[in-house]
Amino acid sequence: MSEVTPNAKGPAPIRITPETTERDVAQGTVETPLPKESIVGESYPVVFSFTNNGPSPVDLSTFTPNYPPEFTENSSPSPCGTSLAPGATCTVEGDLVPTEEVTYTVGLILDYDGVDIPLSTSTTAVREPKESAL
Repeated sequence: MSEVTPNAKGPAPIRITPETTERDVAQGTVETPLPKESIVGESYPVVFSFTNNGPSPVDLSTFTPNYPPEFTENSSPSPCGTSLAPGATCTVEGDLVPTEEVTYTVGLILDYDGVDIPLSTSTTAVREPKESAL
């Protein structure tokens, strides 16, 4: 686990692990990340989730997607509504279909109480899968 890092925007620290970000009561997780390598033309699911671990509702009005044009969100519009009840989780789902040999990053940021909870996952698309050395 990464060290706890103070955040100048709010009084509470943010903890960041490879696929989870949390602040106080709101936690974001990349439930279904992209593979390290993907094949041009194939479809890859991505699932982000946000959980309210606190005693009060969390305002979800400020989501900022960072999607390439090759990503289609399947859970829009407003998959999570405007508020997340205590103990509740909402998910944002979609599919990436790479069209060229580049690195793709799919990201989503929840601005909760003045602090960003960023989630992202990346893949490098190739025309043919690389063969493993025997």
